Amino acid sequence: FKFNEYYKNLRTISSAAEFSFLSYKRKNNLNDLNLAFVNYQKARITTAEFEMARLSNRFNSLSADSSEQVRKYQVLSDKIDELKWSQLNEIISGNKDKIDKSQLFYEINELESKKNNLKINSEPLNKIKNLNDRILNLSEVQKSLSDDQLLVFPAETFSDAPVSVFLISNKKITTLRTTLNASDLRDLGLKLRESLNFNGTSNITDLPKFDLDLSFKIFRELFSDVLNDFKNIKDLIVIPTWPISNLPLAVLVSDDPAKTDYSYDKQSWLGLEKNISYLPSVSDLKMLEKSNNTELFASFIGFDDPELGQKTNNLRGIKFVDIEDDELSKSYQLDLLPSLPSTAEELQAIKNIFSDGKSEIYTQENATEDVIKSKDLSNYNVLLFATHGVIADEWEFLDEAALVMTPPKNTNTVNNDGLLTTSEIRKLNLNADLVVLSACNTASGDNQSDEGLSGLASAFIFAGAKSIMASHWSVE
Repeated sequence: FKFNEYYKNLRTISSAAEFSFLSYKRKNNLNDLNLAFVNYQKARITTAEFEMARLSNRFNSLSADSSEQVRKYQVLSDKIDELKWSQLNEIISGNKDKIDKSQLFYEINELESKKNNLKINSEPLNKIKNLNDRILNLSEVQKSLSDDQLLVFPAETFSDAPVSVFLISNKKITTLRTTLNASDLRDLGLKLRESLNFNGTSNITDLPKFDLDLSFKIFRELFSDVLNDFKNIKDLIVIPTWPISNLPLAVLVSDDPAKTDYSYDKQSWLGLEKNISYLPSVSDLKMLEKSNNTELFASFIGFDDPELGQKTNNLRGIKFVDIEDDELSKSYQLDLLPSLPSTAEELQAIKNIFSDGKSEIYTQENATEDVIKSKDLSNYNVLLFATHGVIADEWEFLDEAALVMTPPKNTNTVNNDGLLTTSEIRKLNLNADLVVLSACNTASGDNQSDEGLSGLASAFIFAGAKSIMASHWSVE
C-alpha cells in the first residue's frame, strides 16, 4: 500500500473540491457545484462509512446465500489485512528479524485462496463489481429525499480551510461557507460538549452552566438564516463530518439567547424543532431508501443490568483504578462498576411494546457474553443493550471499545471475560433494523481526534445493524 501516493491523491481531490466550490460561488454554475459535491465525498472516508458500504453490499445481494458469501469474503479480507498490519507494526517497532516470513506468507496465501474460491452464481467475488456506487451526485440525492427531509453535509477538506455546508431538500439546494476554519469549528464543538459532562454531580444544582451563546454561535456557523428557507422540513439527516463529529446538533439553539431570559425551557432547541438522524456518508441514503420496514416491532431481544460488584449508581459510567496486572485489573475494574437495576424497568417497558413470544430479556446472571454468542441474533430485528459502555484506551488493558456484561464467577476466558468488545461484536451475525446502545457516550468518537460514530457503532454496522440509536452524553 503506497501511503505517500494515497495522501497525494487525497490532497489533489480535496483541492479539486475546494476549487470547484469556490468556482461555483463566483460563477453560479451548477456543474461546478455538483463536481465539488462529488469530490467532497471522495475526499473523506471513515470507519463507520466503510462498514456501512460493506453492509450495503451484503444488503443489496440477491439472496441470503450470496449475502453470506459476501460477508465471508469481507471477513477473510480483514484477516489478511490484520496479518499484513502485524508485519508492518513489527517492522516499525524495529522487530523485523522476529517475523517468520515463510509462516506469514503461508497464512496469507491460504486466506487468499479461500477468498478467491468464494463465488456467487459461479462468478468469483473478486471479479464482481461493488453492488452499489458509493458516490451520489446532487440530483441523485434529491431523488432519495422525501418532502420532509433535509440533508445536512458540512464538507471539510483541510483543517485550516472553512467548511462548505450543503443543505439539500428534494426541491432546493442551498450552500454556505463557514467563517471559521474546520479546526476552530471543531474546537468550539468540543468546548460546548464540556457543558454536557456532569460526571461527579450529585444533584441538579451541581450541573455546569450550559453555554447558550456558544451553542447559538455554532448554529449560525452551520446554518446562518438558511433554515428559514426550509420551514416545512421536519427531519434533518446529518453527515457527521470531522468538524461536528463529536457534537450533538440537538443542543444547538436557533434563536439568539440574548433575546430571552436565558432559562433553558424558553430556548429554541434544534433537537425539539427537528427530528435529527445521522448517516456515515451521503451515499448511505440509498440504503435508507431500501431499509424501510413496516414490521419494526416484530421481534426484540435485550440485555441489561449485568451482575456487578458495587451498589447502584445513577450513571452508566465507569470508575478508574490503576493496577499493573492486566487480568487482575480487568476483574477488579469490573467489580468496581455499579449495578444498574433501573435498566430492568427500561427493558420491561420496551418488551411490552412487542407481541407475546416475540421478545426476550436477559438480565443479571444471564446477561453474559456466552448467552449473546449462543443466540441466533439474526432472528431479531430490534436489539437493546442497557449497560456500561467503555471507550477505547479508557482502561490500560483495553485498546478497543466495549459493552460491559456480567463477568464469569470463576476464571475469565477470552470469549467470556465480561467485556463485549468491538472485535467480538463484528463477529456477530445480525439482521437488525435497529440496535439501541443505552449506555454513556456510545455515539461519540473513541477519542477527541477521532472521526465520530464510535467503534461500537461501526462494529454493529458490520455485524448487520441497519440503524443504531446511540447517546452523545451520559445516560442516567
